[in-house]
Amino acid sequence: MGSVEARVRMGLSVRPAGVIVYEYGWAGVEALKRLPKDVPSVVVGGGFGDGDYQVINAERDGGRWMTMHLLDLGHEQVLHVAWDRETGDNSRSNGWRDALAERGVEALEPILAPFGDLGAAVSLGRTLGARKDVTAIFAATDEIAIAVMKGLREAGQRVPDDVSVVGSTICASTPCGNRRSPATPRISMRWGSGPSACCMGRSRPNAPAVSRRPHRSRWCRVVRDCALPSARR
Repeated sequence: MGSVEARVRMGLSVRPAGVIVYEYGWAGVEALKRLPKDVPSVVVGGGFGDGDYQVINAERDGGRWMTMHLLDLGHEQVLHVAWDRETGDNSRSNGWRDALAERGVEALEPILAPFGDLGAAVSLGRTLGARKDVTAIFAATDEIAIAVMKGLREAGQRVPDDVSVVGSTICASTPCGNRRSPATPRISMRWGSGPSACCMGRSRPNAPAVSRRPHRSRWCRVVRDCALPSARR
């Protein structure tokens, strides 16, 4: 927490005209709490209503779409692996729950790894690979998906022949993209532009205000070769 507070103070020391807060994970949440109310700001991500000017990713929609993709392939159950710090109503985990509820499938407890601990995610993949009832996994991020696939293969499971894995990202490519083997089917964010997003360009407190309604960015689905129809279909 002290590090976050120090970084906020350092950023404000240059007297910026405004601040963009990328509200993902605990650091963004804590930074927003420590930002003075009189500093013009735009919040990217987070929950609905976290800022007067906000760009919101349709995280929940993305989670629902990817889970539906696996269900449409004939998988009877989709397990969910996520970091242990994903919270809020607009979350990929809630989208996973929405999809299962729509299809009348019981949502089992999410399988959580300590935030940022890819080794733990690999270990979870090995554990899931030892189970005979696992055919489909929705990972909350690409990084988790890659780690889980590594663990599945170490347990002797073939991806996607034995277990289908999908993930999600807000980037067209990720730093660990060169480790994706094979490429993970995922949902990717396309950022909007134009009048609905121009609030991000406000540069001074008394600049003409645009609508305070949050701008909602949309996901696009990128389907690759890491998910196959269930063999039980």
